[in-house]
Amino acid sequence: MDIMDGLIRLIKGGHRRGRLRGMCITEECTLPYLLFVDDVLLFLNGSIRDVTALLNSFTIFLGATNLLVNNEKSFIIAI
Repeated sequence: MDIMDGLIRLIKGGHRRGRLRGMCITEECTLPYLLFVDDVLLFLNGSIRDVTALLNSFTIFLGATNLLVNNEKSFIIAI
């Protein structure tokens, strides 16, 4: 298991508990993330609930690994 697996487990857990809904593709399918080697695309629905769940996941991840999100390589796109 690599470091990114830990972050993905946190995101999956938030999604399973309904705290991080992700982007709705169909009524039965939502997409919370895509993972490409060491890059992660996160999809939020724009709600405060999703943003709070994501920030909580990042906080737990930081506490466990002492790794931060690289702000110079990160960006937000609103659609």
